[in-house]
Amino acid sequence: MNRRDFISSSLVAGLMGSVLAKRSYGQATSSPTTAGQYPQVPGVDAYSRYLHWLRDPVEIAEACRELTCGSLLLSVGEGSAHVSLSNVTTELPRFVNALRSEGIEVRQIRGGNQTDVDADVERLVGTMSDLGISTYWLGTDRYDFSKPVMPQLDEIKRKVERFVALNERHGAKIQYHTRSGAVSVGSVVWDLLYILGEFDPRHVGLHWDTGHMSNHGAMWETLLRTAAPYLTTISWKDRRPVQDPRIVDEQVRHSIRGLGWGFQDVALGTGWVDFFRYGEVLREIGYTGLMDLQAEYDDSLGGANHGSTELTLPRDVVLGAIRRDVLTVRTALQESGSGIAI
Repeated sequence: MNRRDFISSSLVAGLMGSVLAKRSYGQATSSPTTAGQYPQVPGVDAYSRYLHWLRDPVEIAEACRELTCGSLLLSVGEGSAHVSLSNVTTELPRFVNALRSEGIEVRQIRGGNQTDVDADVERLVGTMSDLGISTYWLGTDRYDFSKPVMPQLDEIKRKVERFVALNERHGAKIQYHTRSGAVSVGSVVWDLLYILGEFDPRHVGLHWDTGHMSNHGAMWETLLRTAAPYLTTISWKDRRPVQDPRIVDEQVRHSIRGLGWGFQDVALGTGWVDFFRYGEVLREIGYTGLMDLQAEYDDSLGGANHGSTELTLPRDVVLGAIRRDVLTVRTALQESGSGIAI
């Protein structure tokens, strides 16, 4: 079955049945675990960034149940983040325990944009580890193209060494996001593998963004297979190439190179990410790690895609769109025979 057939038949036919069958999915309770252990909650983590318009843990838990997600990737930082980094030692336990009392587990933390260990990172890792949360994601290192690349990677390796030392003390693990863009360390994957290769995968890994990695075309599969020992989370996102008419007109007028091509994040199943093939490959490499969903596409989400604290669309419209994304992934993994229970 190819992806086009999958989207047009299996997904549409299964959406309503999946919603009804999985409606109680988020109701399953989970108990706190010791530091360094993943709570055994199957499925895709909702991402609290697109729930910033909800501030109360009880309301967030209800939204997670509507999304048929039993777990959460929780934002910790300043601004609109659900938990303040400056007050993390008191706010994080209160927030996480409130979610757990509603049957929603927190399996990952999205912290600030630090790329090195500092006092805030130490407090964050210590606090989350005390709560049995072992996995976190911070910032992205950037290349300075006025300087040679390889020495920069060696310098980043020294920063990773400091994270590893911190994580060893707390039974924790930092994951590096595979963000696209020429200056983003991790955009080509081999650079992070060069950096991480001498460190234990128990303490460092990759937060694999399927949308960003689609920029590699068919090579995403080769890169994914190569990165398998360090895969910590599959972060589901979709995108497609777009051409900006304004750029094209300007370039044609002035005979400038290029045709104005870029990329646009879109609803899952409407872009060029082959979710069915992902399921097959994940089965073949024996993937058993975490998964989350990043709903970051256009204004059909009423600002939730930008982490807004207020919506410009009705609540049901926003949650319905994100729930469709969850079901797209779920159906693809089921139909592909991935064996992954979500």
